Order: sequence, then structure tokens, then C-alpha cells
Amino acid sequence: MKSSQHFSVDVCVNVLGKPYQTALSILSLLKYSATHISKIYIILEKNNKASHVKQIKSLLDHLKVDIVYYTPKNWYWVYPLDRRGFKQEDIRDGLRYQFAFENSDSKLIYVMHNDVVHYTDVLQIYHSAIKGHIAVGNIGMCHNCPAFWSKKCSKDKYMSYQPRIDELRKIYNEADPPSGWKGFMYHLEDFCEEFRENPWPLPCCRVNEFSCLIDLDKYRSTTTPYGDCHPFGAYGSCGGYLLDIGCNWFHDVHLRGFTCKNITLSQSEFIHIGGHSAMFSKDLYFQNELRAYQELKSHFNINILDHDFE
Repeated sequence: MKSSQHFSVDVCVNVLGKPYQTALSILSLLKYSATHISKIYIILEKNNKASHVKQIKSLLDHLKVDIVYYTPKNWYWVYPLDRRGFKQEDIRDGLRYQFAFENSDSKLIYVMHNDVVHYTDVLQIYHSAIKGHIAVGNIGMCHNCPAFWSKKCSKDKYMSYQPRIDELRKIYNEADPPSGWKGFMYHLEDFCEEFRENPWPLPCCRVNEFSCLIDLDKYRSTTTPYGDCHPFGAYGSCGGYLLDIGCNWFHDVHLRGFTCKNITLSQSEFIHIGGHSAMFSKDLYFQNELRAYQELKSHFNINILDHDFE
């Protein structure tokens, strides 16, 4: 899809394993959106295998786009940190996407996972919708939220459903979760002070990090280290339960008057291959890497001599 409107975007992707999926994520983005992209930040977590890093660079070294590789000295996996430490650069530096947020000279930054496939100009779609918002992307995680199960809230209704803490407690306590749900049971410890004082946006609300466009000027006006909002790429906690990436940030910026726009892309436009679950399933990881490897060969004419699906 071609666009007559010119705009420039930096891209950031955090990488832990998945070399073939990483390459496919970036190459598919460039296939449709290259004219919008100024620079790509690839944050290589320190726990990456050396062979994976080598493979990623070999798959991307032919590209005619500015790529910045960076490896933070700290790796926090899925653990929340005390937000008081975020003022310290050496601590903050290990947060997901943080290096790009602090070093990009673009007005817009596209954050994505390293296990996605683009089938259209996603950047153009997002850019056309971001005006007036701090971010645009898929709003979630509704599948983990009792307000969604009870049909009180949804991705497009989150601005209008703003319960008080008593109502939020009631919804959580009376929830009938879907079969197999392993969600975040914040109510068991009566949430936390932050959400008792300001229950909205709800604990699971965020703009999903697997694909979102962020207005970097607005971001920097309010977010650590420039402002006092929780960094986008940091996990949090509430009542002893995890707040996923972006949840604290989403909560903080909305309390300061910012909004996000929900756009749910169809599977003909964009797919998210595996997500976090693939890191805990050797079979799923293998299948996803194999699929990406095959797509790189068939659709991007990438000749891969050394195979490493582990």
C-alpha cells in the first residue's frame, strides 16, 4: 500500500531468541512500510545466545536501513522493579525499549514484538489514527479482565467505563472466568494503593506492545526520566500480582489526560505468531521458528545455510 503522506518513524524491537521470527518481523515491516522508517533499534537482551545474535545480524546485514544494535547490561526478564529506581540510568537502561525511547530523534516510534508478521502498511494505518492520542494500537488485555467478561467494558469502551473501587472489587469477586484462565487476581490482596485511589484505567488496560505507534513528544513530556509516569517497558505489580508491560504506563498517562486509540488489525493485515508462551514450550518455539524460516526462504529469497531452531 502506497501513501502520498510523508512521515518518519523509528522502530524498536526487543530480542530474546527467535532469530528467524525476528528477521521476518523486520523484513515484513520493511516490505510495506520502508518509506516511513528512519532507523531501527534492535535491543538484544544480554541472555541471548551468541549464535542467535550472529544469525540475526547475518539475516539483516543486507538491508539499506539504519539499524542500531544495543545490549543493556541488565536483564529483568518478567520481574517488576521498584519504580524509585527508574531515575537511575543504569537501572532504567535494562527496561524494554528504553534505549530507543531515550535516544530516538524521531517524533514517532513504532514498538513491536520480534514474532509478528506484517501484511500491509501498518505504520500508515496507525499514523492516520494517532492524531490527538499518545499511542495507537491494540488495546488489551481484555481476555484477562472481569469487566470484559461481564460485558461492561471492551477495547473501544475503556474510556467510558470508569468504575469506583467498590464496583471494581465486586466485579473481580463475582467474576466467572473463562475456562483455563490463569489471570491476575489483584482483588485477593485488595489491589494496591495506586488502584484503590484510582481504579481507572483498570489493571489489565494497556496498549499492547506487540504492535503500537507512540507519539514520542507526548511520551517524553510525561514519562520517566522526563516526567514521573511509569516507563512503558517496565513490568509492575499490584496486590502481589504482576502488571504486564505497559499497564502502569497506560494507567499513569491517562490520569494525566492522555488517551490511546484502539485499532484491531485483521489477520490479513498483521499476525502475532507466538508471544511469551513460546519461551516456555520447546515444541511451540521450534514450530514458530520453522515457519518463519520457511517464510523467509519463500517470500524474501533469503538463503539460509546454517539452521538453528533451538
